[in-house]
Amino acid sequence: MFHVGGSDTTRPSRHGLLYRSGLGPGPRDGLMLEVATRGHSVRSVRTLVELSVLAVGVVLGDTVSIGTVAYALAIGPIVHFSLPRFTLARPTKPVMQKGEV
Repeated sequence: MFHVGGSDTTRPSRHGLLYRSGLGPGPRDGLMLEVATRGHSVRSVRTLVELSVLAVGVVLGDTVSIGTVAYALAIGPIVHFSLPRFTLARPTKPVMQKGEV
């Protein structure tokens, strides 16, 4: 993994693996995927979600640095790029037929 200033720079590209694994998304990821299925771009939805979380943090008194803003602006395009590249093929027929042992 690559670390820049204490931040994991490979995290956004791993979102594609997480979503396609079938383990289920987290709250922000689930919101992003649901809105994106309604015809909006993953890039814009994820960026909007991250900027909203950033704004709530500022309102609650958190500090914001250039890295925080850069992450919020960059994660949308990176997830948009990586999500379709980690699509897993679904089996076309059941692994076991009824009555097989």
